[in-house]
Amino acid sequence: MDETKDNAFMRFLNEKLVPFSTKVAQNKYIQSIGQGSMGLMAIILVGSIFNLFNTFPIEAYQGFITSTGLSDVFNAIYNAAMNFMGLFMVASVARGADDHRLHGHRLSCKTLDQKGLR
Repeated sequence: MDETKDNAFMRFLNEKLVPFSTKVAQNKYIQSIGQGSMGLMAIILVGSIFNLFNTFPIEAYQGFITSTGLSDVFNAIYNAAMNFMGLFMVASVARGADDHRLHGHRLSCKTLDQKGLR
């Protein structure tokens, strides 16, 4: 009984979901957004590491980084990474769009115009 349910479910996935997900994955715009998001991984990693340095839950460590001023430095690096992420995302998606010949520079300028940054 379970085997027929599994076969019916797998048949549904193969007939309905796989073709749809393949079309979505092959979309140039979706691929550009995916490439742009992958380009942000380094920035997210740097920001996260400095956030961990700043919030490590040991009293002696917190006292040390506060007294030496490292807490402010760690916080500034974290804030810079997180605050510039939107700008980096626009640039990364535009670069990915240019790879797919989608006129990424026009897309990024349009996005910046809508956000009031240009």
